[in-house]
Order: sequence, then C-alpha cells, then structure tokens
Amino acid sequence: MVAAKADWAGASTAELVAEFVRSGLNVDRGLAEELLRRGAAVVPYLAQILDDDKYWRLDEMTLSGGWAPISALHLLGAIADPDGLEPILRVLHNRPDDLGDWLTEDVPSILASFGPVAVEPLKRLVSSPNLDLYVRVAGSIALSLIARGHPDWKDEVISFFHTILVREGEDKEFLSLCLDDVAELKDPRSKPILRSLLDSGMIDEEIITWDDVQ
Repeated sequence: MVAAKADWAGASTAELVAEFVRSGLNVDRGLAEELLRRGAAVVPYLAQILDDDKYWRLDEMTLSGGWAPISALHLLGAIADPDGLEPILRVLHNRPDDLGDWLTEDVPSILASFGPVAVEPLKRLVSSPNLDLYVRVAGSIALSLIARGHPDWKDEVISFFHTILVREGEDKEFLSLCLDDVAELKDPRSKPILRSLLDSGMIDEEIITWDDVQ
C-alpha cells in the first residue's frame, strides 16, 4: 500500500511509480518531487511505462487513461539521467503518432534537457530520412536548443546542420521546417547556405522566408 501523500519518502520506488501511473495527468507535486529526488533509480520504471503498449491506450478503462507515458517522458527529461534518453528515442522511432502535438511542442525541450550527451544520438535521428518528418524536426529543434545552452557544442551542431542542409535529395519540407533552428544559432557562416537554399527553390516559402531567418 502506498504511503500517505504527506510521506512519499516512506514509500518504495515501485509504490511511488504505481501511484504515478494511476494519477494520469494529475500527478501530486510531492510525488513528482520525490520521484525526481530518487533520480536514476526511477529511470527503469519509467522506461517500462514507455515500452509497454498497455500504458499508451487512450481509454478510461486503462491504468492511466493513456497519460502515464506522457508524464513519464516529462519526468525522464527532468531527471536527465543519460540512461533515460534511449527509452525516449525508442518512442520516437516506434510510436511517433501516439505523441500527437506533444511531439513538436514538448519533446524537443525534453530531449534538450539531456544536454551534450544527446548530441550524437540526435544527429543520428535527424539524419534518418526514413523517420517520421516531425520526429526529425523535434530532433532538430533539440539540437539547436542544446547548442544555445552549451556554447562549447555550438560549432559541432552548426557543422552538422550545414551537412544536412546541403545533402543531396534531402526532403524539402524537412529543410523548410528546420531552417529556423539553424538561423536561431546566429552563425554568419550559415547565411550563404540558407540564401542558396531559398534561391534554388529548396525551401517552401509558405513555411519560412528570407526575412524570417535574417
């Protein structure tokens, strides 16, 4: 039986996670703070939530009405233990449609919360043309956020973006959507590439224009 809400610290991690699942989107703040305090010890439990189909069912008859994985994603980002990144990447590869608007609205900042440790996995994600378009966009946004938050990594991220931008056969819609992520880094070396893409018609100007990236 889970401890009283005033005594979350007295409960086992398994009990806390069970209550976390039952809570859906209405997770008690004290419960969330206690899970966050336990850090890496919670990661395997959250990974299991993300990996198990039963938690994703948007059905009031399920354990959490389908909200437990969304809460788990946010908590993994808050804990930011490196072992928590791979379960998130599995979700992005295997079930992007289940994320809905969370994919572009929240997932980028969740990924960016892992900092530089996420750079290489995100580069592989963004480089994968067969992945869902908006998964790649989320990865692109996350890389830009990391570069802005960790200046020592800015050159590496910019160099990667430049490689993607000039890659032959790259998807026009993806290029159009990620162009702003590159422009946000405000590196003068990017401007000729961005200008060339716009002039060559490789960018959908209904999505972004030269004025937007200035």
